[in-house]
Amino acid sequence: MTTADGVQPDKRLGTRELVHRYAKELLDAGREVRQADIRECIFIHHDLKASPNLVNEEIKKFWSEIGPVLSARLRRPGIPDAVCEKLDEIWDVALNAATSSHEIERKVFEATTAAAEAAAKESRENELTAVSALEAQRRELAGLIADKERLTDQLDQASADIRQLQAELADLNKKLTASSQAHGEEIKRLQEVHSGAIQRAQDMHRGELERLQQQLQSANDATESARAKAETARIAAEEHLERTENHLMMETARVRDEERGKTEKVSKELQQALTLIEQLRIQRSKATDDAAETRGRLEVTQQNLSTLEGQNKELRELNSTLQAALLEGFRGAKPGSGVGGE
Repeated sequence: MTTADGVQPDKRLGTRELVHRYAKELLDAGREVRQADIRECIFIHHDLKASPNLVNEEIKKFWSEIGPVLSARLRRPGIPDAVCEKLDEIWDVALNAATSSHEIERKVFEATTAAAEAAAKESRENELTAVSALEAQRRELAGLIADKERLTDQLDQASADIRQLQAELADLNKKLTASSQAHGEEIKRLQEVHSGAIQRAQDMHRGELERLQQQLQSANDATESARAKAETARIAAEEHLERTENHLMMETARVRDEERGKTEKVSKELQQALTLIEQLRIQRSKATDDAAETRGRLEVTQQNLSTLEGQNKELRELNSTLQAALLEGFRGAKPGSGVGGE
């Protein structure tokens, strides 16, 4: 269907597009762009009744869009309208391309900025984790140092105890030597006394026997009572000698037993001192091993501390680099935005 003006209707266009279309046709024809004329064109060509408010709104938009174009055309003396329109189309294409490129660059910059911020956040979290681990290592190091000092004090105390026990052992050895020497001398003296007493008793016995034999020889002719008396005297002398020998032997045994008890007591004390020294030696060995183990753990902890400090330094440098790059990106984005706007 063709209208009286020879315009082919296009029902696929919306009312707003039709308003802009007929407003441009009226302007190109040199006619005034009015609401009534546009509504009439839309009704005649498309059999549509457009809303007056909608038409007025779209006319305002039309003038806001076409006004700068008309002003630019008026400032171009001697240039045909067709050429100006082509130039406007080329300018619009270039402007749209620049806008699209700026939008892509803006999105890339925003993605780069988000990645840098995420990396900076992760770097800060890693730094906090490293600082926490470093603090834990420092606390453990302080505990190990305290354990080392405590073990060192125990080792010094054990060494002092060992020196004291060694001094006591030397003193006991001296006392044992002196006691053994005195015991030997006492036994020797008692043996000499015993031998002298036995010798004296034998000499006395022999003298007494000889005297009695002489009396018996001289009184050989005496009465029976004299012989009995002599026999009694001989028996008494023998009993006296036997009692003397028994007494000396018992005294010797008593002194020997007493000295043996003293020797056994000193030997027990010496054995106890040796046992205590052996226990202290084992404790000193164990304390030395514990100190060596603690020293090893201390060295490992110091190495770990050095590694963590190096990592912490690297993380701080990386964080500083990322912050500098982010700041530089923001500074570069500001001049770029200004050029795109022009």
